[in-house]
Amino acid sequence: MSSRIVDTSTVEVSPASTGIVVLDGCGIGVSDVVCLADGASRPVPGTEAMKRVEESWDAARQIAATGRVYGRSTGVGANRNEDVPTEAAAGHGLRLLRSHAGAIGAELPARQVRAMLAVRVNQLLAGGAGLRPTVVTALCEALENGAYPVVNEFGSVGTGDIAALAQVGLALAGEHPWRRAETSGGLGSETSGGPGAGASGGRYAGGVRALRRGASAREIGAPEPQLLDNNDALALISSNALTLGQSALALHELRGLIGATQVVAALSLLAVDGSHEAYAAPVHTARPHRGSAEVARIMRELIGAADRPTPPLGRIQDPYGFRCLPQIHGPAHEAADALEAVLAVEINAAAENPLISPGTWPPTTTAASTRPNSPWPSTTSGWPSPRWRACRRPGCRR
Repeated sequence: MSSRIVDTSTVEVSPASTGIVVLDGCGIGVSDVVCLADGASRPVPGTEAMKRVEESWDAARQIAATGRVYGRSTGVGANRNEDVPTEAAAGHGLRLLRSHAGAIGAELPARQVRAMLAVRVNQLLAGGAGLRPTVVTALCEALENGAYPVVNEFGSVGTGDIAALAQVGLALAGEHPWRRAETSGGLGSETSGGPGAGASGGRYAGGVRALRRGASAREIGAPEPQLLDNNDALALISSNALTLGQSALALHELRGLIGATQVVAALSLLAVDGSHEAYAAPVHTARPHRGSAEVARIMRELIGAADRPTPPLGRIQDPYGFRCLPQIHGPAHEAADALEAVLAVEINAAAENPLISPGTWPPTTTAASTRPNSPWPSTTSGWPSPRWRACRRPGCRR
C-alpha cells in the first residue's frame, strides 16, 4: 500500500533499481512522472514530506477556526465575500467540487490522467495546500493499483485545471467513476467502476480497451471514499497538474524524437560518406549556441569523428541539410531543456490558493501569492513547435 512511507533521510532509494519513486514534494523530475503514468514504478511518500502535509493540515484548520479564509470559510470567485455558515461548513467542500466538475468531451487517456495524479500528489507533498493527509495516501494508492478517475477532455476557462481536478475530488469522495489501467507490460486495458460504471468510455492511449460492467471501485483498485470538507476542496483543485502532466509526457516523447533524429542524421551522413567538418568543435566554439554545440558533439560521437576532422577529398561541400543540422536542431534541444526546467519547478511547487505557511506562528495563509496560473508551462510547451517546423524546411526545399 502507498501509505507505507519511506524515510528518505536514512535510506537512499534508487528508482531505476527498485521501481520506486519517492515523492518528496521537492525533487521529482519528468522521468518520474512518466514512470508513474506508465505504471513502471510505484509511488511512496517520503517521511519529511508527509510531516509537512500533516503540519499544513493542522495549520489550515487553526486558521479557518479563527478567521475568514478564502474558499474554506467563504465562497470562491464571485462569491468570495460570502461567508459559509457554520452549519454548512461540512458540506461546503463537496458543493464546491460538484459546481466545478463541469468538464465535457471525450475521456482523457489513462496515461494522461495518471500523470496528472502523479504531479498533483507530489505538489501536495510540498506542504502548502493544507488538506487532510489521507488524500495524499489515497492518490498514491490509486497510482499504485492502476486506478484513475474519469476526466473529460475540455474544462473551464480560468485559473488552473479546476474542472479536471474537481472530477478527481468527486472520485475520491465516491461520487465519480474510476477506471483501471492494467499495467502488465505497460498500460493496456481499462475496467470501469464506481458511479457511472459501464458507461461508454472515451479514448485510450495504451492498447486494447476492455470495460467490465458493474465492477466496484474497490475491485479495480480505487481508494476508499474520502471525507472531504471545506478544508480540502479548493486545496485539491488549485493546480495546473493536468497541463503539467501532459507536458511531461509530451517532453518525454519529444526527447525520444530528438535522439532518433540524431541517429538518422548520423547514419545518413555515413551512407553518403559525408564530411565531418560541419560538426567540428571549432565551428561551434566560434558561434557558441549551447544547443548547436550539443548536436555537433553528439554527431561526432555517433560517427566517430575527431574534434578537428580533416575535410574529405573530391567534394567541396555536402548538401545543405547535413551542413546546417546543428544550427537547425540545436534550438529544438534548447527548447526541450527550457520546458524541462520549467516543469522541474512546477511539479515540485506549492502553488495552492490560498497558500498555507505552517512554519510561522501563528500559522498564516497567503491568498494570492502562488495562484496556479500557467504562463510558464504554456509558453515553453509551445516553444518547440515552430522550431520543429523550421527543422523540416531546408531539406524539403533542397
